[in-house]
Parts: sequence; structure tokens; C-alpha cells
Amino acid sequence: MSIVRWLSCHHHLSGTPFPRSASDWLPDEELDLDRWASRERSVLRKDWLEFLGTPESVWPGRSILLDESEHPYCRIRTYSQETGPAWWQKVAILSPPPGPTLGPLPCAVVPFYQCGVPAGSADGEPDEALAFGLHLVRQGFVVACVEAFPYNLLPDGEYERPFGRWQRAADILKHHHPRWTGAGKLASDTSLAVDLLLQEPNIDPERLLIMGHSLGGKMALLTALYDERISSVIASDFGLAPGSTNWGASWYFGTKITSQPQRTLDQVLSILAPRPFLLIAGEFDGVHSWPYLESARRIYGLYERAHCLGCIDHRSGHRPSLCSLDMAYAWLGEIFGLEPNLQWRS
Repeated sequence: MSIVRWLSCHHHLSGTPFPRSASDWLPDEELDLDRWASRERSVLRKDWLEFLGTPESVWPGRSILLDESEHPYCRIRTYSQETGPAWWQKVAILSPPPGPTLGPLPCAVVPFYQCGVPAGSADGEPDEALAFGLHLVRQGFVVACVEAFPYNLLPDGEYERPFGRWQRAADILKHHHPRWTGAGKLASDTSLAVDLLLQEPNIDPERLLIMGHSLGGKMALLTALYDERISSVIASDFGLAPGSTNWGASWYFGTKITSQPQRTLDQVLSILAPRPFLLIAGEFDGVHSWPYLESARRIYGLYERAHCLGCIDHRSGHRPSLCSLDMAYAWLGEIFGLEPNLQWRS
């Protein structure tokens, strides 16, 4: 049994029963691939993109090189990239050391609060469990690590209450772009970083992963919805089930999501089909998330790709365990046709 198939059926092997559907949005039982692909999917995706909202204006996403440095495992170039009038985000591009390659390299975008954490170059001791960008470049990927809203909108400073910085950024966003959600900005900003990544030489745009943890997991899911250049997704403990995390905060969807209980994230997973999607569950995702994967699996099944939707539940807290990452990277190796490589650990 392949690692992909094992991850897909992991919860069933545990003997836990699950309902077939998490919500009543699914079309009738006679749905076939032609009807889904030609009509139902496009209608649902258009509805979700409208739900994310749109800015009042668009911008070219121009970038400025800030810094370049060599490290034992990679070269890091840090850019400032325009995300709006007077708004900029940092993007760190990690490239493997020069050497012989077997052709175009796989690539990945890794969003998080600050780009230094996934790049393994944050102040202080690097966080091995969250340094996804460093893990991937060690496995031969070219990686863009992306700074997230609100950190790319408001500078460091003192804020009056917990999440005060987030609320202040949400208020600014609503003032300038009243039809745009924070979740929409997160997806749009990350898509701009994809533009920058795809300018790199010797990469394979058909093997484009997005991978993120927590906030970054939300960004991974929504960017894959927004940007169909993304070919595979790994999302860690971001809260797939309704009410499992703070999707109703004003810097994500606000009251729009709580006022529409019929709108659930299994719909987004279904839109992603047949692109491979792996959930790393731990605290905010877990057994309660599985029905939403099962709901989307019906759509994956229309493409005969049900095995491409999987879950690892390490049940050890919010942060991914190193063993769960071992399995996730083995899954990714199968998906992208890579040689087995578990040398990602320091």
C-alpha cells in the first residue's frame, strides 16, 4: 500500500465511524464528472471568490531585492513586494546550492506570520518543526517564504489588547477596500508571491506546492482556491471544521461566515479536486475534521483521484510533530515523483 493510500484511509483503519457528508451542499447523487467539471465547479468557485471579495484597485506586485546571503543548505534572497498602495510584503526565495540537477526543480510557496520562520532564519534558535521552507529546499525545492497580513501591513508596535494589531489591520483594510475580506487579502498577497517564485530559472511550474501551518494553513487552502497554478497543498492544523478556529474574526471572514452556515470548507476542498491535498491534524483539526474530507472525497472520486485527499492526525498538539512531517514529505515525494529523501532534518 502506498503512503498516499495509507494516509487516505488512516482514520478508517482506526475503526472510527464517520458520516459520508459534512453538509447538505453536495449536488444530487447522479452527479457525474462532466456536469461537475463543466458547470457545478465553476459556479461554486465563482461564488467563493465573490465571498473572498475584491480590492478597489489592483497593482503590479513589483519587487525590490533587499538582501542576499549564502547558507550551508541554500541561498536566500529577500525581496520587498508591493501588495497595495504603500503596502509591501517580504518574500524570501530559498534556492538549493549550485550543483548538478536532473531537470527543472519542484517549487513551493510557504506563507506564515514572518517569512523568517519557515526559512529557518528567524531571530533566535530556528524552529525546526515550522521551518517548512528550509525542509523543502533541503529536498531540492525552490521555495518562496511569504510574510502574511497583518504583518505586511502594520509595523511592529504596541497595541492595546490581544489581537489589537490584527483588529487595527482589519479596520484599515475595510476602510480602503470595503468589499475585500482579510481572507481574500491573504490569498491575493500569497498569489503575488507565486508570481515572484515563478520568475525563478530552472523550476517546474507543474510541480508547485503550497504548504503552511496554522495561519499559513488557512492561507494554503485559500490561495489554492484563488490561484489555480497551485498543484498540491499541505495544510497543518488550520481548522477545517466550522467553529474549530476563528474564521469569524474580522481579519479573516468576519460575520459573513457565521451568517452563512451552509458555507463550509469541504466546498473549497471539492473545488481543489483533483489537486492533491493533505491535512496535518493535531489540535484544531482532528477527528471532527474528517467528515469534511469525506464530503470532498466524493468529488475527488469523480476524477478517480480519491487517494489524493489525505490526513495525518498526530494528536500531539497544535505544532506538527517531526514524525508527521516525515510522512507528509513521503506523501509529497509520491505526488511529485521525487526520490525518497528524509534528509530535511537538521
